[in-house]
Amino acid sequence: MGSVCAEKFVAEDFTPVLGPMMMTVPGNENIRGVFLPGHGNGFRSIDPSLIRRDSRKIVPGFGKQETKLLKERKMAKTQKKKEKEPDITFFHDDLLHAPADGSEAFLKGWKCKKCGQLDFPKLTPCPNCWGSEFEMVPLSRTGTLYSCTDIYIGAPGMKTPYIFGYIDLPENLRIFAQLEGEVDTFKCNETVELTTGTIGINNDGLPITSYKFKKVSQQ
Repeated sequence: MGSVCAEKFVAEDFTPVLGPMMMTVPGNENIRGVFLPGHGNGFRSIDPSLIRRDSRKIVPGFGKQETKLLKERKMAKTQKKKEKEPDITFFHDDLLHAPADGSEAFLKGWKCKKCGQLDFPKLTPCPNCWGSEFEMVPLSRTGTLYSCTDIYIGAPGMKTPYIFGYIDLPENLRIFAQLEGEVDTFKCNETVELTTGTIGINNDGLPITSYKFKKVSQQ
């Protein structure tokens, strides 16, 4: 007896029924098929079109255990959704330190204890000597804009237009970051400073916050 997918047939005709059903083919009571809800392609029959709606019947004694399992699965999925925490920040312990008291944030450089090479972000092992121990070094908050690009057709979750650029820090590091400001206003060799702000929107529709650079504030 062949396996036939009857998902559409079942969705239209048997949605209210939670337990297993025994269905018979009209004109031949010896050919039967069993549908188990929640088990995907669980109906077995030669041809589902031979089965009339008035020919179905629920087999006595079936359905209680299946109903219980379906309820448990539904409760487990609901509980999992409640426990899910929204991803609203891109602050990472290895990238950025943003004090809760509102004091100035800074990027974290990582200095290899073996050879002294400084990198951002943290590279493990050290690409120079393969060392595995590092010392955190606060990086300068200001740098020089090496290059920048105005983006008018952006990635999903990012409001256009926006700006990306490379910033050279005094520690001989070049940082790639989003720039905060209006398009067509940044110029190479300008001095910029670190800030934090929204860089995009996540799948939950919430802002993703991370480090950015902006023009140095006028005193």
